[in-house]
Amino acid sequence: MPKAMESLNRGLAFLHGEKFDKAIAAFSEALDIDPELMEARYHRGVALAQKNELDDAIAEFSEMIDRGMAETEVYYSRGLAYHDLGKLEEAVADYTSTLEMAPDYVDAYINRGYIYDELKELDRAIADYSEAIRLDPDNAVAYVNRGISLADQGRLEEAVDDYTQAIRLDPGTGGIYANRAGLYLQLNEPLRAAADYTQAIRLSPKDADLYYMRGTAYHQLDQPDDAIADFTEALRSNPEDIQAYVDRGLNYSVKLEFARAIADFDAALSRQPDWAEVYTFRGLVYAASGDLDQALTDHTEAICLDPERPGAYLARGNIYRARGDQEMADADYRKAEELSKEEEQRQAEAEE
Repeated sequence: MPKAMESLNRGLAFLHGEKFDKAIAAFSEALDIDPELMEARYHRGVALAQKNELDDAIAEFSEMIDRGMAETEVYYSRGLAYHDLGKLEEAVADYTSTLEMAPDYVDAYINRGYIYDELKELDRAIADYSEAIRLDPDNAVAYVNRGISLADQGRLEEAVDDYTQAIRLDPGTGGIYANRAGLYLQLNEPLRAAADYTQAIRLSPKDADLYYMRGTAYHQLDQPDDAIADFTEALRSNPEDIQAYVDRGLNYSVKLEFARAIADFDAALSRQPDWAEVYTFRGLVYAASGDLDQALTDHTEAICLDPERPGAYLARGNIYRARGDQEMADADYRKAEELSKEEEQRQAEAEE
């Protein structure tokens, strides 16, 4: 019917221009003229999904499937909608139906693999990404996603290889460099991590997290000046980043800039006053600067907040010894040794 097709074409133009309400109205007009015009029903479902009206979109796709008029894209599109709704099993079923009809549908493998990863079915996820790569060896997304699943399995070197392939295919996406950098940190290769974070920052210079993570790499490289510069940049973008204050404070303490280190630990504790470890850090800096009274106060507070940390007792014991109170020092040392043995036993039991 010419009028139905005219409405359909108008709807497609609106859909292409992301004018979804007008597209839906045009597709509805086409269906009023010709209720059997499934192309209009399908694209109305697509427009509804774009508006995040997912239940209505699924209803459109389901009607086509129930009437035996579904093609590959209908199952695939319904799978996308189910996925966005968090109905993962239904989404997997639709992606599987898509692949039964079109075994070379790369995006269906990628999306099903993504769900398998969410479900922690990592072997299945990797298998789907691998099939996508076999079908499309130049698909950077498949390499990235497989790298994520491999990393989740602890196969870090293989994950690095996949990110490297993805970077070769898509060198302009900073997130891939950042992902590989994170793996390099886990592999204790901070120099490579710093280089990748630098590339990621070049591509996304306003991303505060990248500066923070590069600062972490510089910290591991014992480059406190570079680390401080990056943590400062991260704090410029996000002045409530408590961890950045702590890490910058640690690097100031390496440089023996005790007042700045204490100021950063103060800033962290003002935002999270129950963080026992930071009291220990600050206590160590007070001790290094010669303020044993304040160091003792901080280590005692750390123990009050977390009485199971052997390091806090050891640090306080050192303060007592420096003050000449050997009896109190020995008591703390014994407690630190006792807690360390308990911790070692728990770790050994966990590994069995």
